[in-house]
Amino acid sequence: MPETGNAKVYTFKNGEGEPDFTVLSSIDKDVEFRVQRAALAAGSEVFQDMFSVCDVPDVSDVPDGDWENVENVEGAKEKKQPDAGSTMTMAEDANVLRNLFRVLHDPPISLPSATVMAKWVKLPHYMQGTGPAPPLDAANAIPFPLLKKLFLLNDKYIFKPTMVATLHTHLAVHAFDEPLEVYAMSTILGIDDVAAFASTQLHSPPLESYSLDQISILPSITSLHLLYQLHAVRRQRLCEVLAEEPLFPRGYGECPTKGHTEKAEEAWRKQKRILLSMGRIQAGADLSIEMMPVAVEVSGCVTCHKAYQAAIGMLQYKSAKIPQSISNLPEYKILKQTSAAVRRLVI
Repeated sequence: MPETGNAKVYTFKNGEGEPDFTVLSSIDKDVEFRVQRAALAAGSEVFQDMFSVCDVPDVSDVPDGDWENVENVEGAKEKKQPDAGSTMTMAEDANVLRNLFRVLHDPPISLPSATVMAKWVKLPHYMQGTGPAPPLDAANAIPFPLLKKLFLLNDKYIFKPTMVATLHTHLAVHAFDEPLEVYAMSTILGIDDVAAFASTQLHSPPLESYSLDQISILPSITSLHLLYQLHAVRRQRLCEVLAEEPLFPRGYGECPTKGHTEKAEEAWRKQKRILLSMGRIQAGADLSIEMMPVAVEVSGCVTCHKAYQAAIGMLQYKSAKIPQSISNLPEYKILKQTSAAVRRLVI
């Protein structure tokens, strides 16, 4: 960052050509930014429109004396002066402009979208380190505080659709470590797929464990209600799945050794009673983990342990069928249909 006189100069290039435009800040008057018009126009609808309106034909492209077919004759003649139209002052502070020009000259790479990540199998296990890593390089994600600023800039400078879609993928990645913040932000911005994906990361802890300050970042009662509905549905269905799952379905897999089947079944029923009667099944419960004490009881018998593993596999399979996201709720679908109908009426 060289200095020209007393001014700090920031230079941005996208690897093609040199800066051909200077932007000044009306707030931080001791800073100037040297940028590329092409990069600004390629990433922002606002800059593209501004440059297309302000563009004038280059005098070198006009044959001598042939001005009849040139729309902006005076503008073209003025471009004989090297610096005409090459500087603009913007009412933004230096930090805002630095973030804006950085993202336009060096666009972030696209990461897996929320829709893609929602299809990954056993996603929570990846994040807990108990399974192979998913196809995700979180180190490339834009830091969340900066990402929030970029979405504000998008509102003002209207980034191109490709850029916006990429920012959405970076927002979705942060659902792993900051799910409530991502859920709130994507709800405010109307990014439905990211909000739905973030809700899959909000199964635990119980919603009542959040403080008022934490939960107050949600933009509406509806957004909070959908989370409560998701938790309620998941708790109910998990309890139903657990209550209905036998250790030896219709006698299949029973141990021929005398007394083993009865002992294993009693251990299975006892653990289920403990979980169901004490209200230990929450929206984020993993039934395979909750039923692990039974494994100790049947560990001495190969046949009984095999039956236990089969029953645990069925619990996992049926648990995966339980709604994971707010988008799986009937209320959510009705809400979206109603919102779409209202928008049509307004239009």
